[in-house]
Amino acid sequence: MNQTASTQPGADVEALCSALAEEPMFHASLGSKELFHSNLIAWMVARHPTIARQVFEKWLTPADRSTDDLVRREFHQLDLVIELAGQEALVIENKTFALPDEQQLARNTRAADKLRGHPTLLLLSLVDPGWPDGSFTVEGRTWHWVSYKEFGERLAQAFSDDQDFAGQVLAHEARLVLLLSDLFQVVGVHDADEPLQLSAERQQPLVRTNIADAVGKARAHQVMQLIKERLRTENLPEPAWAHEVGFAHGEPLLAIFWQKSDDVIVGWQYQSRQWRLAMILNGEGLWGKGLHEARATYARQHDDYFDFQPMYDLLERTEDDCRPKRPRIAPDGFNRFDPGFIYRYRLVPDVTVQQFVELAMTYSHRATQWEPEHASDAGGAT
Repeated sequence: MNQTASTQPGADVEALCSALAEEPMFHASLGSKELFHSNLIAWMVARHPTIARQVFEKWLTPADRSTDDLVRREFHQLDLVIELAGQEALVIENKTFALPDEQQLARNTRAADKLRGHPTLLLLSLVDPGWPDGSFTVEGRTWHWVSYKEFGERLAQAFSDDQDFAGQVLAHEARLVLLLSDLFQVVGVHDADEPLQLSAERQQPLVRTNIADAVGKARAHQVMQLIKERLRTENLPEPAWAHEVGFAHGEPLLAIFWQKSDDVIVGWQYQSRQWRLAMILNGEGLWGKGLHEARATYARQHDDYFDFQPMYDLLERTEDDCRPKRPRIAPDGFNRFDPGFIYRYRLVPDVTVQQFVELAMTYSHRATQWEPEHASDAGGAT
């Protein structure tokens, strides 16, 4: 059996998950994920520097200096710094299952400036970051996206079945990342008319293989990329919370917020099928534990913001369709996360990706156009 062969991208989710379940490297990697793969790449460079040159040849730039081969982990908090003799350094930010983080890349750019010469900056990830032309410029430097599929293919070419144990380990690593790439391709968002949520049938093998959370994050990221593109094309103001994509309580979390005054931030949040209209109140007398009633008073004074009728109209549903049957709502009608987050919510019925994007844009427009009646007096709500 050729251990480096990838299952074809057209294979179904069940087949891909079964192949992952049979791959020992997958189970070995579950404990530390990103760290596991970063450490393995570092080991490959140290153990097989000549072959590592073949794997990374596409991204190497000759340097007018001579150095010994060197690989460093967490150097200035950079995941990987690879220095091969006669070449500029490669800086690799590894995101196997984690999502690309542009703010982190900005910090890493400043750290990379401490290196000698002109290092090449690479984001290695399963998830497409959505950059135009696969590149992202920040702090005057450019990061280039390298897909795990391309990396796996180059790794597979370099390490074959007939090598020693070290080579076999890396052949299995190649097979693993190619399987993961195929799976993420199959279960990714492909069509605006497909359901936002994967069906229970497609979820089952993902849950059994302990990869459902990673897939959920990846799909949420893809949906947020669609929303971000609409924000740009429709020229909405820059959000205060820039396109948050997170994961909490086993569910993807998407949110966008805009600053309306020094003390008031408004926006929307989606998690666990809840569509939340929310405020973050950080003025004096509003921010902190034990101040929920003051925040609720302020929110009631601006009750027009918590209007779900546009949601009902867009999705052609009634309030009864979207109101939770057993709501976990405080007596004053607002839920909260201390120290300053207050919200109301309705349940999002089964919707397509396109419907969800339109919902997000509807409330993004409302948030940017809405102004509090007493924005300058947020801390003095009575």
